[in-house]
Amino acid sequence: AALFIYSAYKFRLLSQIGVCLFVALLFQLLCVLYTGRADPGMWTLVGLIFWMVMTDVIVMAFKKVRAKQDNQYVWNRALLFVAVAIPFLVLINQTVQPLKRAESHYRRPYQSSQTAYKAIAEGAERVVVIRLPEAEELLHPIAFWLGNRIYNREPSLSLYPEYHQLLFKNMNIEYHNNPNYRPFSHFSPFLIPKPGNKEVVVVKNRNLYSRIFLDSDNGRIVRAGVIPYNPADFFPLNFPDLSKYHKQASELEFALTFSRTPNNLKKIFYGGEEIAKWNISGKTVSFSTKNLSSENNLVIQQPSNGPQLELIEVGFPTDSPSRFMEHDFIPGKKISLAASEIPCRYKIDEAADPLQDFGIYGTLDAQKTVSFRILNNNPRELTFQGFETNRKEQKTGKMDLSHLAEENRPLRICDFHENNHSFSFRTQ
Repeated sequence: AALFIYSAYKFRLLSQIGVCLFVALLFQLLCVLYTGRADPGMWTLVGLIFWMVMTDVIVMAFKKVRAKQDNQYVWNRALLFVAVAIPFLVLINQTVQPLKRAESHYRRPYQSSQTAYKAIAEGAERVVVIRLPEAEELLHPIAFWLGNRIYNREPSLSLYPEYHQLLFKNMNIEYHNNPNYRPFSHFSPFLIPKPGNKEVVVVKNRNLYSRIFLDSDNGRIVRAGVIPYNPADFFPLNFPDLSKYHKQASELEFALTFSRTPNNLKKIFYGGEEIAKWNISGKTVSFSTKNLSSENNLVIQQPSNGPQLELIEVGFPTDSPSRFMEHDFIPGKKISLAASEIPCRYKIDEAADPLQDFGIYGTLDAQKTVSFRILNNNPRELTFQGFETNRKEQKTGKMDLSHLAEENRPLRICDFHENNHSFSFRTQ
């Protein structure tokens, strides 16, 4: 990069278009550095423009290598060195990859999030994400919600012309960073299946993003996407209480999807027992097991050059009979919010929580109401802010939720009649 900048300046190796691109590149770099939004996608356009500028420099260098002076063509050795050195250094960079570690720092969150979106397979407005021990840090919740909407081809941002803002419409994402490394058993009491429950709950562990289906009338239990760069020695699977589903089954059915047909599959173990029989159809391996415990490990033995496992789907057999069930009380505090005359954004968390263990980010359109049950019995604070056109006039309010009763009517937010406090709603 240093050789590139020095050569472009000393030998005037930028065309008029190249100069314009270089200036645009500088402005974009300054904007990225100022905002601190150094996410992988933010660098895509910057990288493209950089390579366009570098190409312009190389082309101009070759044009000036052999210049005509006094009716004779003279070779400029310095420019010849530059014209040859830059592609050579680029080739070395691609081979040695000195920035591979930094690149993987950005690539891994992208690959991980794509796995999660594949497991969700739905552009839901409300999403719950839980991090279990041994799992990597979660992506920022707003970025996760936005990416899932884009991946599943749902509108990610909506224009509010009267407020001159392009924002997330009716977003609600609940996250549990779990810095205290609580096991799945801590969260499972909140994950009670019931009829028609379409809530999207995603659990992240050492190498899986697992969507847990909580509709008790549905035969599906879990769809888990495999995080590609993490160890694949075993895959921990977590289920809610299977006795709460309406399906009365004595076994579970598994469908394992690979990147290509697994012709050389050796053995499959589930819950420490070898699976004696499985079927292969295209890229999918299917088998059944009578092991109905809520936490088990799946182990797949195959050659090191075998196909990569991409998706794990678990459910009840389609011919399982149904049963009538009375559903117990579901723990977790139920919250109902109602927006006033203006759209509103809100955040629910545990007040003064330095570890950021739990939180909810959301937006709500004017005069709309939303209800949801939190996977946490002790939410402490609700903070909200309106969509005023002038940011200097934006008002903020807070409510204490620690003594909120279950039978309370919807809490009206962005209906400002009292003194307010400051609140920043930045995603970084």
